[in-house]
Amino acid sequence: MTQQQMASSRCSLRIQGDDNLQSMLVGTVMRKIKSRTWKKQRYFKLQEDCMTIWYKSKKTGNNHSTFSVSDVEAVREGHESEVLQSIADEFPPDRCFTLVFRGRRGNLDLVADSAEEAQSWIKGMRKLIENLENMGQREKLDQWICDWFQKADKNRDGCMNFKEVRDLLKMMNVDMNEHHALRLFHIVDEENPWTGPLSPSCLPLFALCLLSLVSEYPVILSIENHCNVEQQRVMAQHLNEILGDKLLKTILDGTIPNRLPSPEELKGKVLLKGKKMGSLEESVNGVAEEHFTGEVSDEDEAADIDEDHLRNDTLRRKGKKSKQRLSKELSDCVVYCKSVHFSSFKHSRAHSKFYEISSFTESKARKHIRDAGVDFVQHNSRQLTRVYPSGLRTDSSNFNPQEMWNVGCQIVALNFQTAGVEMDLNDGLFSQNGRCGYILKPTFMRSSEERFDPENPHDRDGYRPLRLSIQVQSGQQLPKVNMKEGSIVDPLVRVEIHGAPLDQAKQETKYIDNNGFNPVWNETLQFRVHVPELALVRFVVEDYDKTSKNDFVGQYTLPFMCIQQGYRHIHLLSKDGTSIPPSSLFVHIRITDIA
Repeated sequence: MTQQQMASSRCSLRIQGDDNLQSMLVGTVMRKIKSRTWKKQRYFKLQEDCMTIWYKSKKTGNNHSTFSVSDVEAVREGHESEVLQSIADEFPPDRCFTLVFRGRRGNLDLVADSAEEAQSWIKGMRKLIENLENMGQREKLDQWICDWFQKADKNRDGCMNFKEVRDLLKMMNVDMNEHHALRLFHIVDEENPWTGPLSPSCLPLFALCLLSLVSEYPVILSIENHCNVEQQRVMAQHLNEILGDKLLKTILDGTIPNRLPSPEELKGKVLLKGKKMGSLEESVNGVAEEHFTGEVSDEDEAADIDEDHLRNDTLRRKGKKSKQRLSKELSDCVVYCKSVHFSSFKHSRAHSKFYEISSFTESKARKHIRDAGVDFVQHNSRQLTRVYPSGLRTDSSNFNPQEMWNVGCQIVALNFQTAGVEMDLNDGLFSQNGRCGYILKPTFMRSSEERFDPENPHDRDGYRPLRLSIQVQSGQQLPKVNMKEGSIVDPLVRVEIHGAPLDQAKQETKYIDNNGFNPVWNETLQFRVHVPELALVRFVVEDYDKTSKNDFVGQYTLPFMCIQQGYRHIHLLSKDGTSIPPSSLFVHIRITDIA
């Protein structure tokens, strides 16, 4: 069954007995309202997947637009928006409604031809939103795959041809030789046992081939294994045939080491993180059974539902660990990243191996940080730790990665599709070391002999606090955030310090009225930094608003240890991390010891 057939099957179950959804599938002509003078007719229709709204103008030929139901946060009836209030004398409230989108996307104001049609869409959209919120984790994963597949599938044939893949590469900012990309495409195409030229099932693996070419340093592929033994063998076959020599399947020098190899030693390799039969020592010595039964690792438990947030017995039953059979072929693909269940730091010190890795939800990681921060730092000096977002973050929001980095967690997984301060910190931290994806932790976090406590950094050897003085002098060609005619930004600058708890701080300048071209502040902001090795400095420019939340203008984040003193231009980035030239800040920076 193809992804489109699966989506259609799920939709047919949802619309049974629902006249509103059936009406939406047929389609409706409504007015799209942007202003009192801009009122255009559009034909709106619910797609067969029951997750996508398609609309077009009758005058624009085949051109059309779509949006996902998952992007809609709420449906408001009547004249509940500024735009619809402006045309209240023209259209009655029972024909008007507003779709409120998540994030910074503007609302969609609509007027139906009748109150009955308006109610069909209002009730239908709310039903779809409710269905989405009540989806199980597996359904959400299936829907997420379908959404991305449909966005990439431009000709809507249920498959991806090479032109679509090539366009996808450009969207990903991957500069690849076209002949090499075509070769990878054909490899995945030939080995694909599911649907057409390139189905959603193969897209993650194809993307991995691309990512391994962005940096020469190793890529760690985390496997969440819910397959039976036969499917696991097929998975192992694809991994071996597509990745070839890039897939690390044996220890580097033939002898059992006592530490993980460095990224330098693993250049050009792909490492698999997953369950493994027995120990690495037994694998090297050829001691292994055909199948293995054991507990699933934390990241496989009940689709990542946080134990701290389990609400009823049904969820608790789902959260219990289960047994799973593992194929030898897939097990053999795991070498240095064997997934294991975490019991306690005491158990880890006594029994864990350097090649074992445990995964924690964000809430579990925070609990360990609160209860045993020093032990967490020492644990991460011996082996790898992965922290991932709570399964309750259905909006793909992010947690603050800084608190995880403060205890030395190496793999802090974020929802990269969601822009915000969390991704700014991630981009800023990994901007160093040539953006290769790896950075070296401070010395006091790499040695098991050290007992660094992020809550009490002054207790460590070599404690040396610094004073950071930033004179924010001026800005240059700041972007316009409100496109209304005559609107000019009133910019202010905020400097934030993210790091150890004692270092968390922020200060801001006054705002400058109506000057985004060359605002001048000439204000000095000062900070005391206790652990400069962990600190990140974030420069944020906002458009001051007296009546509501300030609008984001631009930002730039970098590690404290990468800051150069003296007069500097800071080139601003947009909310999604892209450059917005020639926008910049002009500052003077001074760093001094604190006696």
